[in-house]
Amino acid sequence: MEHRLSFRPALRPKRFSLIPNAVAASPAAALSTSLALVVLVAWVDLLTGYEFTLSILYLVPVFLTTWLVGTPAALGIALTATLAWFFTDELAGHEYSHAFYRYWEAGIKLAIFAIFAALLSRLKAALARSDERLQQQRERLEATAKLVAVGEMASMLAHQINQPLSAVVNYNKSCLRRLRSGQAEPEQLAEIMEQASREAARASAIIHRVREFVRKREPDRRPTEMNSLVEQTLSFMQAEAAKYNVAVKFEPAAGLPLADADRIMIEQVIVNLIKNAIEAMKEVGGNRELRIATAPQEGRFVRVSVGDRGRGIPADAAEQLFEPFFTTKPEGMGLGLSVCRSIVEFHGGEIWATPEPDRGVTFSFTLPAA
Repeated sequence: MEHRLSFRPALRPKRFSLIPNAVAASPAAALSTSLALVVLVAWVDLLTGYEFTLSILYLVPVFLTTWLVGTPAALGIALTATLAWFFTDELAGHEYSHAFYRYWEAGIKLAIFAIFAALLSRLKAALARSDERLQQQRERLEATAKLVAVGEMASMLAHQINQPLSAVVNYNKSCLRRLRSGQAEPEQLAEIMEQASREAARASAIIHRVREFVRKREPDRRPTEMNSLVEQTLSFMQAEAAKYNVAVKFEPAAGLPLADADRIMIEQVIVNLIKNAIEAMKEVGGNRELRIATAPQEGRFVRVSVGDRGRGIPADAAEQLFEPFFTTKPEGMGLGLSVCRSIVEFHGGEIWATPEPDRGVTFSFTLPAA
């Protein structure tokens, strides 16, 4: 039975709301609901003969209108609520020692309703600015993590690009030798040049993938075949694994449903997890095996797992594993796993770590099926 570490971060909680979705989605519905609430409060106030102080309940439609429609509409509701109170007070036969006092009390209520709407509007604007700053900070964090990952992949890129470019040079030299010897045949030259073109296209594809990886862009979620994405990412990381004598074992699941994912963002998650797994086995002797597997998950999800046979995770690091800027590496920045969590949760999935019985740890994440 799989045992997950207790420090697995939960999905960000959904915001709880007492406002029905239909009302929240439509300003007209919100305004109609607010007017209905004003009438309801006035009617109940009239029925009770003002034995209870119910005018405070007029703040409910004022709040609803301010939050969902805007301040101008909320001021209109505040005026409507004040007039409703004024006329029901007269209908109820509530006597004042002086007629001016009714107007005075109405003015006080209108001022309270208007001040409440203004303060609430400022609070809403402050929360919106806070959410915007938080989103900008998250984007900067992810951009920084991308640049760090690209810097660490520089040696891998040099190795991968060197192979096709060397092949292009060799093919061109072969053509030149044949031309200078006078033994060149058009069909042979055409075949050699086609091979050189394929290698040049391969180098161009590598550069294009790196450019897509680092450039700022809007998320592009679409049905994605996870087995092919993992294989593509592995081909990109194969040189790094070979550098540290790490054997890579990939177990793709047959009949895996498509995942609803941004291909570049999820590639970043897989790259980070593979890189961490390789680094975890740098100082470990014996069998260095990197295991990657895909599988369907209950509830229409797709699971990807990346396991290593490293030293595992220190017990004192468990609770902070996915926190920004926390790292167990001497030269690490502590961004990789935090960005992985942000990306996975943005897609509606979750990420967790599972300690292995002998040694090592397996990181798994899920994505919703398309």
